[in-house]
Formats: sequence, structure tokens, C-alpha cells
Amino acid sequence: MTYRASTFSIVACDPDRGESGVAVQSRFLAVGSLVPGARSGVGAAASQAQTRSGLVVEALDLLEAGRAPEEAVAELLRADSSAQVRQIGVVDSRGRSFGYTGSACIEWSGHRAGPNYCCQGNVLLGPSVLDGMARAFETSPGDLAERLLAALEAAQRAGGERRGRQSAALIVERALPGMIGESTRSVDLRVDHSLWPIDDLRKLLQLHRVEFAPNHRDRIYPLTGETREKLLEILQKRGLISLLGEGETLEAAIGDLHRAFDLPRPADGFVSGALVDRIVTDWYGAEYDRLKIGPKG
Repeated sequence: MTYRASTFSIVACDPDRGESGVAVQSRFLAVGSLVPGARSGVGAAASQAQTRSGLVVEALDLLEAGRAPEEAVAELLRADSSAQVRQIGVVDSRGRSFGYTGSACIEWSGHRAGPNYCCQGNVLLGPSVLDGMARAFETSPGDLAERLLAALEAAQRAGGERRGRQSAALIVERALPGMIGESTRSVDLRVDHSLWPIDDLRKLLQLHRVEFAPNHRDRIYPLTGETREKLLEILQKRGLISLLGEGETLEAAIGDLHRAFDLPRPADGFVSGALVDRIVTDWYGAEYDRLKIGPKG
């Protein structure tokens, strides 16, 4: 089965952290169900323009079998009668990358490959979209998920795709336990239909940092946006804070908790991932107990 859509995406890896991932935006419903794929210890791939189901899996299989990204793409396209309308980006866990844009992809279309990443797009406003995406990935701080999302945001600021926007997705795989302590997928977020899919994806990533805090114990996060709201809700329900919305009260509670658990306190306006882990673990434990022994009805 094939699907035609206008899309921009970035595949990337962080060899030092052992992470591989993809971020994508499209004027197409639920783009996360079709375009991106990543595999722990192997790499990441994206198939777009005229997307064929299974192409990403085949690319990852070839990487896992020892092919370099360029070799994997060449092998896939040799047997593909629709190669001229395909667009593919591949990166392996060593940081080698390769992109392909078929001659019949709708203009403006192209790709940019560099160490540890490849970005690609079709039906774009122009080449500046991919230039901005590549520059953002190369220069943005943070872990792989943050840098991938920063690349999407930069692409949209540069004009994005000509047809508009509808859906977005972000996935990251790593060798360590992922979201639920077993899966290697540490981030898997989708916005299937929205007027502002990348903005919504940013909100989901902020929530993800709270909900799956064990993935992020060694990092610090701004005490803003969705992260702030979720922590405020939990602390209020646990009786550790009483004035909902009072910034000074939240700051004081966060400072007290850092000291109580003997955790290094980040700069004002930030919270440590280790503290978020403790707060959320305590919250879910209490919720589980409440549901288990709560009133019968």
C-alpha cells in the first residue's frame, strides 16, 4: 500500500548516548503511523513522498545486517519500480547517514545529510527549510529528543511545507530501558490531527519528562509549561503545596524537596530529573494503593 503526502522529517542518532530517533511533520493525517522508524543499537529511517508500508522496516533490517545507510538505500531502490517518487533518510547507530530524493518528488524537495543526521522534505517552501532544520539540529543543546524537536520547529519557522500542517511525531530508541522500564523506546509521541502539531508535540514532550521521569534522572528541566502544571497538580494532591498557581509557593516546595532528598538544586526556575522521578514515583504508588483499597461501589 502506498500513500502520497507532503512532509519534512529528520532522522538522527547520538552515538555517545546510544540513541536513535526520528521527528516528522506532515500535511497528512497520523503521519507517525507511516513515516518514522527506529531500532535500538541499529539506527533510524524515514520514508516519505510516496510512502510504502514496510520500507522503513526493510531499511532497518539492512542496517542490522551490516549494510551502511547508502548501501541499504541503494538495495531498496534497485527493486523498486516507483523509486522516482520515493524520499528516504537513513542514519545508523555509528552516525553514518544518507538521503535520497526521487526525481519525481513534488517541488521543492530535497535532503541534507551530515554527521549523525539526515533531514528531508517535499512540497516545501524552499531549500531554506532544510537548511534551518539541519542548523538547528547541529547547534541545539539537550538530548536527542530535544534536538529533533528543535529541528522541526526551525523547519516550520523557515516556512515549512507549502500545503500546511496537520500531524507530527517523535520517536527515540536507546539501549537502556525505555518508557516503562522494559521497552527500548524511550520517547514515542504522536499528534495525529492539529492546527499546530509541532506546538502540541512540544507540550507532549514536556509532559513526557514528568510522566516517564526515570528516563531522565540525570538531567534538569525548566519549571514551566506542562512540566510546571503537572508537578503543581501532583504536589497539591499529595498535600505538599496548597496554593495552586502561586509561583513562589511552588518554587519554595521544589527547593524544600531538593534539600529533603539531599539532591543538588539546579538554578532558580529549574527542577532536577532526579526529584521529578521521586515525586512521580511517589504519586503513582499512592494512586495505585488508593485504587486497590479504595471504596467499593
